[in-house]
Amino acid sequence: MPLAFHTARYGHLGPDALDISRKGADPFGVTWAPSWGLLKPYLDKRKAGGLTDEDWQAYRRAFLEEMRASYTQRRGAWDALLSRNHATLLCWCLDPGRCHRTLVAWILLQLGAQYLGELNRNGTKSEHVAVVGSRPPKPDAPAADHAEWERIVSAVWGAVRALPPGAVMVSGAAPGVDSLAEHATGAGVDGGAERRRIILPAPWDKLGIKAGPVRNSWVSRVADRAVAIPSSWSVGTRHLIDLMERAGKPVGTEAVSKDPFWLVWCPTGPHSPRVRIDSEDEATRAAENLARSNPGKEFFVLRAVSRSVKRDVDTERLGDESDREIPF
Repeated sequence: MPLAFHTARYGHLGPDALDISRKGADPFGVTWAPSWGLLKPYLDKRKAGGLTDEDWQAYRRAFLEEMRASYTQRRGAWDALLSRNHATLLCWCLDPGRCHRTLVAWILLQLGAQYLGELNRNGTKSEHVAVVGSRPPKPDAPAADHAEWERIVSAVWGAVRALPPGAVMVSGAAPGVDSLAEHATGAGVDGGAERRRIILPAPWDKLGIKAGPVRNSWVSRVADRAVAIPSSWSVGTRHLIDLMERAGKPVGTEAVSKDPFWLVWCPTGPHSPRVRIDSEDEATRAAENLARSNPGKEFFVLRAVSRSVKRDVDTERLGDESDREIPF
């Protein structure tokens, strides 16, 4: 059986708790702690209130490099942890989404362990909700796509507002809906308190095009339910919805479709209909007027139900083969 593990804030007293903080006294747990040289400047900036997303990304990159060195130099400790049945990784940070304990969780997932989510200090587990959806449209996309995206942005903030108190937001860190939900949750909606986040990016550098489905499987296992906000130009969200439904977990879909419209069509007319009409009643009146002006001809009211557009090819980097021996 692979290792199954939780994360939690320091203070959780379960029998399988493992302190992985730098100031902790556990000589085993320090294997997964950031160095003081990396941690102290980051904490100082956070206390001063000047921490940015760029600072976190720089910290994340540096910490992952330290963990790659740790995996090489202290492989026995890594193997010992992975051979356990269960563990709960502890650190002091309030938000797991900006804490190295979730970065360690991301690494352990790539090593075959099963992440069970974030525990409260008393050992209970609050609801974990994934907020997922599509990437934003490309700059040269049709204006209708950009108008739809504005509605999607509003839907994301509404979904985060609707999260119950204490809930943990789970994100796959994809550009678009995932990143918007991370920002809304971390910033505190409407000036409210920040919520906890678990952020599990796709390991593109290691897995290439397989990384997206793998990331979706992680999110679907950690989340208790999902709020999906898909777009009309992307089908990627469908995979995660399928995984959640197969696991018997509820999925609420926020339908943010384009505004419907109607056309009036005459089969014997000189050209195809080109005028968009915003309501069925207005289209019906237009068809009646055309029929009066053209005795004997038929005019049909048609509702637009779908749209097909040829898109550019998307190219994704498949990663560098030079460091495949370290699996994260």
